[in-house]
Amino acid sequence: MPTGRSSSLWRDAVFVIGPLFAGALGAAGERRIEAESGVLAGGACAVKCQASGGAAVANMHHGASSCTLQGVDGGPGGPAEIAVVYATKDGTARLRVRIGDKDAGELLCPSTGGWDVFTGRVSLTADLLPGTSNKIQFLGGRGGVNIDYVEVAPRSATTPSGRRTQRDVFFLVPGDVIVLIGDAVTADGRYMARALAEIRTRYPELSGPEGVRVVNAGFPGATAALVAGRLDGLLEVPKVTVAVVCLGLNDVLAGLADACVSQVQGIVRRLSGRGVAVTLLAPPALDPTGRPELAPSAERLAQLVEELGRLAGQEGVLFADCHSVMRRDIETGSGDYTWGDGIHPEERGHTAMAEALMRSWKLGRPVAHRAE
Repeated sequence: MPTGRSSSLWRDAVFVIGPLFAGALGAAGERRIEAESGVLAGGACAVKCQASGGAAVANMHHGASSCTLQGVDGGPGGPAEIAVVYATKDGTARLRVRIGDKDAGELLCPSTGGWDVFTGRVSLTADLLPGTSNKIQFLGGRGGVNIDYVEVAPRSATTPSGRRTQRDVFFLVPGDVIVLIGDAVTADGRYMARALAEIRTRYPELSGPEGVRVVNAGFPGATAALVAGRLDGLLEVPKVTVAVVCLGLNDVLAGLADACVSQVQGIVRRLSGRGVAVTLLAPPALDPTGRPELAPSAERLAQLVEELGRLAGQEGVLFADCHSVMRRDIETGSGDYTWGDGIHPEERGHTAMAEALMRSWKLGRPVAHRAE
């Protein structure tokens, strides 16, 4: 946690209370807003330092601390990427984000190595209102984060389609590096192990050092917001070409489902913007058999899967739907896909996920070809 003894950043504190400056207009309508121009409360304060604009917001480790940006321009309205540039020596610091009166998720802010090293950048995607009637609030109390500035980039309705999904022959090619993004189900690794074994059996050209490499970046407890905050770090693997994104289960269980789709949309667009071919893998179905308290979550998860399927179509990426088959079998009593807790898939569940993934990747074609 930051203290006056550990960094010169904490000298010459100057509180700033007042209207939000318009901010600089960057590429593609991106707007930079100096954090110290916001309304600071709960112990948060502006301090003079070497950050952009000559100051940054500090003391965000206080439990009631907040930085509120008012009059934020949302352009035409709709999805916008909201990025925070920051410094922290704390390895587990987080910022809670609110848009208007709605919770938009939480940003994990990995350590930058120092309280005055402003090299950190994390972001999420949320819907903004048209024009300058938006309010974005950052709530502290979850570790020390010194906020330099915020970038707001409204997204147009037209986004790049997944170039790789347009192939007529095969989705995977020799040399692909596949990153798996998701929660504990992904971290388990079994669905991808099953799919990869089948792929390499059918297609020898995808085996060996020149074949396909898989990097498992799943972590327990992951929500769409947490992944959005960690995405840059997850993509540090060189030459990632394919991503499998399986999110939504924890969002539903944590009551965050309403913000999940916009977060996943932001993840998809950031991946696509890097030339990564994306497949959205539906989260496995919840099984309320013997656990009736899971029934509302199971219903909400089914709705979320439908929303994710529509999102995949809108963004031009693949959608692998294992959920619908699992849910049908659970409801008819002909399938048992979890270990008995109604949540975590067992062997049959991972097999269903692998089969859905392979269907979406058009397995069954005669040969895999290297990309042109």
